[in-house]
Amino acid sequence: MKILYSIGPYPSRRVGDYIVIVDPVGFPKKCPYNCIYCPIGETIIKTNQPNALINYNTILRDFENIIDKIGCHPKAILLYGSGDPWLNPWLPLIVNGIRKILAEKECRSELWAVTTGFLLNRPWALNVLENIDKIYLKLDTISGEEYTFINDPVEGLSPWKLKEILNDLKKKSLLRNIVLDITLIEYNGENNYRSHLIDEIFAYANMVRIENIIIKTINRPPRTKGVKPVSTKVLRKVGEKAIEEGLNPLIVTNEVIYQNYPRKINVGVEEIYNYLLRRPMSIIELSRSFSQPIHTVVSKLLVLEKNRLVDKIPWRNKIFYKSLYVRTL
Repeated sequence: MKILYSIGPYPSRRVGDYIVIVDPVGFPKKCPYNCIYCPIGETIIKTNQPNALINYNTILRDFENIIDKIGCHPKAILLYGSGDPWLNPWLPLIVNGIRKILAEKECRSELWAVTTGFLLNRPWALNVLENIDKIYLKLDTISGEEYTFINDPVEGLSPWKLKEILNDLKKKSLLRNIVLDITLIEYNGENNYRSHLIDEIFAYANMVRIENIIIKTINRPPRTKGVKPVSTKVLRKVGEKAIEEGLNPLIVTNEVIYQNYPRKINVGVEEIYNYLLRRPMSIIELSRSFSQPIHTVVSKLLVLEKNRLVDKIPWRNKIFYKSLYVRTL
């Protein structure tokens, strides 16, 4: 199957609406982290050095194609997919190209990114910070033991190394659009929302002067079996604590109910394969995302199953489908 680098529309809990994912990294997955809860799967190339060599023209071509197909309805374009977007040294040109395409087509979608943050202050990437509306910075815990266990970072990386980078950006007045992205989980009787762990995160946020945070839990099958989401009650309790600490939290629950995408999208097997490479999805989610009848989606999934290109994953009383990456020549 051909790998595509712009895929959508996807349902996003952050806005309760649809987004497009632009993947500047590509497969196999590359990231400074190998988080136990990641729905994309195992990090094959764990690195903190620019490693993805996908040409920006390829990515922008795919992006223009997807916008032509699905229209300007997505609320945001999310740079993410299969690893940290800053691992692609072409990222400044990708961002500028996306902005140009959106302007030409008179689309009002915001531009977002998810990152671990360890490349944010590289000289070649500084202008990216001013051209992205929201940068979601992953920070699930501060404590060394929990940080190593949950995020499994490249050796030498830590929240304190990240603090140096953020302080550098603060001096350049480049922190205005950064949002701390916290994922709360439970695993084998342990969790990262114990009082002292949350206090550490919020103290860190105030230390680096980032007021906006997003608090959520997992809603798809995680990389590590046994990792579980936390309750809405826990999310809201942590959110209340954030307000007490002078922060501005957005609490994202798993209770969002999505309507059908406003345009019927005719998708082929290859497109669904790429769609499921970036996120495990249920049949009903696929049906709503493409505004297609369930039987149409099922027929495409059966082709992928027959060719052993997709897994069926039972998780929390649902069946999710996840594509299996197959290297193409």
